[in-house]
Amino acid sequence: MSQHAVMIENRLHSAGYKTQRIGGEVQVFDPVYRSVAGLSGLVLSHHEMVEVRSIHAAWAFIEERS
Repeated sequence: MSQHAVMIENRLHSAGYKTQRIGGEVQVFDPVYRSVAGLSGLVLSHHEMVEVRSIHAAWAFIEERS
């Protein structure tokens, strides 16, 4: 288990994101929302897998979705 991958996962988990590792690379479940006629808010449609290779990329991922 790579210490670098653990640090990335810890950062993403602390922000509330679920992750998995495939081939040693960290992937995060990126929620995708859609609007539904008749509802005022957005509804979770599905998750896309996004590969995160660095702590900087993890921070950028979180900041983009805040």
